[in-house]
Amino acid sequence: MNENDIQLLDTIKKYLQKYLDRQDVPTKPPIKLLDTLAYYFIQSNDLEGLQLIINVHKLDYKDFVQKGEYKHYLIDYYSTLNQLDKSFDIINNYFKANNQVHYMIKLSIKKLITSVVCNRSEATLVNLIKHVKTFSTNTKDYYPLLILWKNLYMSEWHSDHMEAKDLFLLYPPLQVYVSIICVHISIELLNKKKVQAVEGLLEYFLDIKNRSGPEEKYKKQCVLLLRLLFDYQCLSRNLRACTEIVKTSYELNLPLTENQHVQFFNVLLKKPVEKKLITPLHKTIYPLKF
Repeated sequence: MNENDIQLLDTIKKYLQKYLDRQDVPTKPPIKLLDTLAYYFIQSNDLEGLQLIINVHKLDYKDFVQKGEYKHYLIDYYSTLNQLDKSFDIINNYFKANNQVHYMIKLSIKKLITSVVCNRSEATLVNLIKHVKTFSTNTKDYYPLLILWKNLYMSEWHSDHMEAKDLFLLYPPLQVYVSIICVHISIELLNKKKVQAVEGLLEYFLDIKNRSGPEEKYKKQCVLLLRLLFDYQCLSRNLRACTEIVKTSYELNLPLTENQHVQFFNVLLKKPVEKKLITPLHKTIYPLKF
C-alpha cells in the first residue's frame, strides 16, 4: 500500500469518526457507499476502519440486528487473512443465533470456500474441509458442503477430485443435492471440454445405483448424464466414443432417446448431425442458489 492509499484510508476513517461523534457530517453515508468502503477496508486488512463501518450501521439498531450485526464483514475480513478458525467461530455463533442472517452468512461461506480452493494452500484447504464438515453436520445444512464439493470437483487438481469423491461417498444428503444439479454441472464441464469429469460423475451415481439393488437409486441421473455424454460425442463426430456409449446404454439398461439413435446412425454413415449439445430435458427447478 502506497502513501496515497494510506492517506485516503485515514481521511475516510476521520470522516466516519466525525459522523459517529455527530460532528460536521449531517447525514448518514449511503448504504452502498458503506458497503463499498467496508470491502475496501477488508482488502486493505484495516480492522479499525472496518469496525468504524460496523459502528455507523449500529446507529440504526433495528436494521443492525436484522443484518446480523454485520458480522459477515468480519467473516470476510478474517477469511482474507486465512484465519479460518476466527471466521468459523463467527459463522457458527451467528448462524445459530439469528435465522434472518443465514443467507448473508452462506454468501460469505461461498466466497470463503471459492477463495481457499482457488489459492491452493494445502494446509488451509484441510482446515477448511474440517470446518465445513463440522458446520454441515451440526446444523444439518448441507449447502456449504455442496459448494465445497463443487469447487473441489471443478478444480484442475487430482487431489481435489479425490477429496470431492470422499465427501460425496461420506454424506448421503450431499448425494441428493449433487443429483439435483448434476446436469447443470455437467453442461458446465462439457462446455469446457472436461469429458472425463462428467464420466467421473456418472461413475459416482452408477456405483450407488449398483449398490442399491432393485431400487436402482439415481438411475435417472445415470440416464441423463449418459445422454449428455452421447450428445457431446455425437456433435464431435467421435464414432468410437458414440459406439461405446450405445453399447453401455444397452448393457446397463440406461436408454438413449430415439433421436439419439438416429443421430448415431448419422455419425456412422457420415451424415450431418443436429447442431446441439444437450438432449432436451423436462424443466427442472433447482432449489439451490449459486
